[in-house]
Amino acid sequence: MQPRNLVAICIVAASAIAIASASATSTDLAAKVLEGLNPTAMAKLAVSEKFIQNGIWPDSNESAGFTAPSSTSSGVAVGPNGTITVTYQTPETISGGSIVLTPSSSEGGVIHWHCSSDGIPADALPLSCRDA
Repeated sequence: MQPRNLVAICIVAASAIAIASASATSTDLAAKVLEGLNPTAMAKLAVSEKFIQNGIWPDSNESAGFTAPSSTSSGVAVGPNGTITVTYQTPETISGGSIVLTPSSSEGGVIHWHCSSDGIPADALPLSCRDA
């Protein structure tokens, strides 16, 4: 095999490894984002129940009757108008980034959740949080 062919093979192999590594990193980040969202299921339930019972959105974890689990990767907090904010502490690439879930209700008592984010790459967000 000629040296030029070996160089070309090495370049192609290095490119393939770089692409695979970037893809794995993106997948790992998306998994961390999803992991941070896990506690929001219980927070959404607590916020929804308080709204159904009282007709007003809770404005804190306490008023929602929600106790956020302790986590080293993210924090979950109920805020004004029943918004639920997940703030990420790790991994470093999204530290300080957040996802905000905002509730609304329609006739018939159906509660809808709108998702927005700040500081988190779109490809790491769940589909329901990506801009259409």
